[in-house]
Amino acid sequence: MKCIVGWNDILGFQTVLENKDVSYLREHVVSRLEDLRKDRVRESLKTLTPHEDVQKHLDAVRTCVISDTIAVVCPMADPAWASWLAFLTCSATLHMEMFDAGLPLRGAITVGDIIFDDWCVLGRPVVAAHKACERLHVSACRLLPDAVDSIQMAFSAENRGSLRKGPPVDWYNLATDSEGKERTPQLMQLFSQAFLLAPDKKNLAEYVAQRFAAHGKSVNSPKTRQKMDNTIAFLQWNRWHIEKINVAHG
Repeated sequence: MKCIVGWNDILGFQTVLENKDVSYLREHVVSRLEDLRKDRVRESLKTLTPHEDVQKHLDAVRTCVISDTIAVVCPMADPAWASWLAFLTCSATLHMEMFDAGLPLRGAITVGDIIFDDWCVLGRPVVAAHKACERLHVSACRLLPDAVDSIQMAFSAENRGSLRKGPPVDWYNLATDSEGKERTPQLMQLFSQAFLLAPDKKNLAEYVAQRFAAHGKSVNSPKTRQKMDNTIAFLQWNRWHIEKINVAHG
């Protein structure tokens, strides 16, 4: 089955799992994910993507928590742009809500044929997304080349109506594990304008530091500090881009 696959690691979550009991996890993590699954994604869909076509595709999107990883999978249907908007609305809401909850994500998105059932998600695209995700030293979500091609095709002029707009994709120098920085496609608006311009994020450096340290997580190791600093730079770049667009449009 051809699917859009998002693979998202929860940064620092292994430490939380080791140090917190089940009651804490149920109250602070599971309840948040349940609220996301039942209510928050649909609320975001009404605001971000008010297309009836997408509403019908939303129920096909599945999320699965595997230890410190969250998989988001959406079967590719017709029209493809509706599948993409449903998937991206789920992914964006997940990333924003989890960040606010002090559980930042790093992720990778790809497309391909996988085995997708009630109890398993298997296939080469899953492995590719997992490897790409592990290499990121930033709370962000990387688009692999096949995902970029699929998005461009789905939102090409011949495949969408004039009122249907695709997600903005731009380039950003993402920090990776083994290769330093590489010029890689980045989904700019995974963090929305409302999220980045919210009053509690006026001081992005302070906000990110608090979220990385939430739930008793340590931010003292060099690798954690690197992820945190890279995330601050990435969010500042995103906010600058949004403010620049707002000024240009008056």
